[in-house]
Amino acid sequence: MVDCGVYVEGQRLSGKYSYAAALSKVREIEPTGRGAFVWVGLHEPDESQMQDVADVFGLHPLAVEDAVQAHQRPKLDRYDETLVLILKTVNYVPHESVVLARQIVETSEVMIVVGKDFVVTVRHGEHGGLSDVRKQMDADPEHLRLGPYAVMHVISHNVVDHYLGVTSLIECDIDGIEEVAFTPGRKIDVEPIYLLKREVVELRRCVNPLGVAFQRIQTENKDLISKEVRRYLRDVADHHNEAADQIASYDDMLNSLVQAALARVGMQQNNDMRKMAAWAGILAVPTMFAAIYGMNFRFMPELNWTWGYPGLMAGLAVVCLILYFQFRNRNWLWRFSASRRKSAQFFGVSGAFASGGRMHSRGPVHITLVAGHLGRLPCHIFTAVDIESVLLAGGGLATTSQLLTVVSRKRLAGLVTSGKLIRVCHGVYAASEPDMSKGLAALELMANQPVVACMGTAAALYGFDTEGRSGLHVLDPGVRMRPSPGLMVHQRIGAPLRRVKGRMATAPAWTAIEVARVLRRPRALATLDAALHIGACTGIELDAAIREQRGRRKIVKVRELVDYADGRAESPMESEARLLFIDSGLPMPELQYSILDRHGRLWRVDFAWPDAMVLAEYDSVEWHVGRGALLHDRLKTARLQECGWTCIPMTVDDIRRDPIGLVARINSHLMKPRMAG
Repeated sequence: MVDCGVYVEGQRLSGKYSYAAALSKVREIEPTGRGAFVWVGLHEPDESQMQDVADVFGLHPLAVEDAVQAHQRPKLDRYDETLVLILKTVNYVPHESVVLARQIVETSEVMIVVGKDFVVTVRHGEHGGLSDVRKQMDADPEHLRLGPYAVMHVISHNVVDHYLGVTSLIECDIDGIEEVAFTPGRKIDVEPIYLLKREVVELRRCVNPLGVAFQRIQTENKDLISKEVRRYLRDVADHHNEAADQIASYDDMLNSLVQAALARVGMQQNNDMRKMAAWAGILAVPTMFAAIYGMNFRFMPELNWTWGYPGLMAGLAVVCLILYFQFRNRNWLWRFSASRRKSAQFFGVSGAFASGGRMHSRGPVHITLVAGHLGRLPCHIFTAVDIESVLLAGGGLATTSQLLTVVSRKRLAGLVTSGKLIRVCHGVYAASEPDMSKGLAALELMANQPVVACMGTAAALYGFDTEGRSGLHVLDPGVRMRPSPGLMVHQRIGAPLRRVKGRMATAPAWTAIEVARVLRRPRALATLDAALHIGACTGIELDAAIREQRGRRKIVKVRELVDYADGRAESPMESEARLLFIDSGLPMPELQYSILDRHGRLWRVDFAWPDAMVLAEYDSVEWHVGRGALLHDRLKTARLQECGWTCIPMTVDDIRRDPIGLVARINSHLMKPRMAG
């Protein structure tokens, strides 16, 4: 057993439980009317372990058999009030090149068994762990309140989104082979194409059968799954269809590449035959004369000529040269191309190999070397210098075509594998991990046009991003740009745009509403507060953005929160605490309330109820790291207590893990003046 947790009203109870004790705890809580379920995670259980779990949760024997044997086809089974969903997880195996790879996609399996008050997940394989998914769920109690089927949604969403990431990486491999296949003069090997086709077929076997399962969830199991969870699963099904369509297109593309490769091989064979025929034709002339004069006839007058031999040699040479140039002009023989010299020139750097003399740099790197000494120095020194000059000229970024002017494709793949170059996006590289600005610049290089930031990326540009999640969110530029790990491409027709920090982004009010729609309520309010706090937009602009996005998913939730948004909130946790007070029915506090103590010093507190002389302060861990901050806080509390104020400290655990206790504490102090009266 990997983990076992009990969840009540979306919150995980502290402590460790066996699955039997966890189920008993849930059954004790259920009569109180609070939603509760247990989530058990297993990794490659044997038959006896799985049978023990089945006895506790009442699982069907066929479900136990599928959980133990694994290697099942993705499917959905129903046993009375229990649903069993089997998913195939996929993982992209990093490799230097497709030619050297033995495997590109590896698969594992996740089985999700959902009942009325329990979820059992069984995982087979080395990848596809669910620890990150569980942490994500623990941090989102709002979603967990939807019950055990919310766990099924999040796991399937995670698996399907990983399909999109893997397909995007496979697309890069296909693009590399496609570039080789259609580059003149490059040799092409059919084996890597067959390897990719085999991996795409395996990926299709993992992805395609899942479509039937998602369809059955929507049509046959409405009595078990709530309407809200079915909406979430419908979104997962849309992502699945996108992944399935991509895989089908890759299969067709690889079929075309196989045909192109075979055609290239046939053309290469024809070229080889033409070269052989040309040389045979040239050699046929001296062969013919040698055969004639090797016949040993007695009377051959020219054998006695003084200039017979030189004349014959000269004639043979002239005829052979004439034939050679005729064949070469018709491209039957190799012709030297001056384009090979261009690899020694880039961004104004002239190479000694191209000029035959000294190399004088006019670019960002100034080097003067004698051509005769080049062979004594290691070639990787010139490679590093050339790559650095390319990156400097591109502002820290370089495209594949730019780098291939100074290194070979194999060397480029080796630099990426060793970590000396980082692939920012398809066809764009950097020397170090790019920040958000450089990532957007890389996308613009790839798309060859400006890219519009949206969602969390636009919020970060404006300065009110409260989540700090990695990854870029951009609008679809209209060219081939697919979602991948670290990149989400959105379709937002009609979104208002604005330029910020030299880049295009969706307007701040529109961005704040869009970000709030995809967050749980406390974090959504924190985003709206942050947008108002820094002055990125006004309440009127937020109302206008609400109207522009009417009909969008969860817009009703955001419309309610806009009425509560307040720019005086100075941290996301203050926003979460204020929403907790509102939902609990506490009187609305004054925000950032100023109090003058008896010594004439002015203090400002997060929340205050002046009539009751009660205040609440949020204390973060970071604030108390330093000694000075701790002493400041103690002095503040003492001075305010001298004035008769009741000080209630709050921490993140109070707000998120024990909200009922926090509200009870505040309410008890607010009630004291009334009781005294």
